[in-house]
Amino acid sequence: MDVSLLLVHSGSYQKPSIADILWLQLVLLPYHVVRYVAWFCHWVWMYTIMRHEYDDEARCYIVRRNLSMSQWQWEVYESRQIFL
Repeated sequence: MDVSLLLVHSGSYQKPSIADILWLQLVLLPYHVVRYVAWFCHWVWMYTIMRHEYDDEARCYIVRRNLSMSQWQWEVYESRQIFL
């Protein structure tokens, strides 16, 4: 087993990726802002205005937000639950 995989699961180290480069993040910033605004408008429309019932993905988001966990922490937590 690769040592770097163990470190990632412990939460202390993550291999850098191409998306971690600052200038690339700045170039992609408008795209991410538009995606977030579209997601937020969809959320408000579906669950506030139309009062639909939360689906499984929305429930997971609410739980994750209330636990103050990042998306990465949540994914690691879910992967640990699969192995238990």
